[in-house]
Amino acid sequence: MTPTLSEGQFVLYEPGAAFVAGDVVVAKHPSQPIEIVKRVASVDPRGLVELASDNQSAGTDSRTFGRIDVDAVIGTVTISLEWPFGAV
Repeated sequence: MTPTLSEGQFVLYEPGAAFVAGDVVVAKHPSQPIEIVKRVASVDPRGLVELASDNQSAGTDSRTFGRIDVDAVIGTVTISLEWPFGAV
């Protein structure tokens, strides 16, 4: 599957917004001081979130670092933008 986002795209997200499986979210990486943008694969009732890369052959996700705590999800992506604006 090809990635939803391309290198150089920017995303806007709604902090603290509810999310379900299939949504794209911004989350804290569990072992690095960075934020990641991933698709929610599943949400466990105990508060664990499984994240998936759209391009599984090139990305890292919960297959690599495991499920993350629901509190590590910063927000739900609402829109993506190309830079510079108007670029294709």
